[in-house]
Amino acid sequence: MQLTFCKLEKEHALAILNWRYSFPYDYYNFDADMIQEDLHYLMMQKTTFGQS
Repeated sequence: MQLTFCKLEKEHALAILNWRYSFPYDYYNFDADMIQEDLHYLMMQKTTFGQS
């Protein structure tokens, strides 16, 4: 299996933030009221998520 890594772009982060899990894993769903804050966190250059 070959894996490819790329920089996390805004559209990737939004897709991740909008994933919805059913019970009992719904604990891992992002809070819809905090999408902008979570998006900011994922896109920060200080996190490993936003680095290339």
